[in-house]
Amino acid sequence: MSARLHIEHVVLHGVALGAGQRQQFHAALEVQLGALLVQRPLSRPVAQEHLVAAPVALDRATATDDGARAVATSLLGCLRP
Repeated sequence: MSARLHIEHVVLHGVALGAGQRQQFHAALEVQLGALLVQRPLSRPVAQEHLVAAPVALDRATATDDGARAVATSLLGCLRP
């Protein structure tokens, strides 16, 4: 089975990331989404144009991988029944 997930953009309110940090977060988010989908695949095909995920608390002290995992978990929560 294969899956395809396309995310055009993610908006993080109240978090200021520099250009390098955005790229690092983007890469970490892709890894975390992939890992979570391998652990627990979606049960059905989903097509949604707009998602509003549950809030995630991030700050300057939050490690990139931890923040990406929290955002990925929140995003996938919108796609699961």
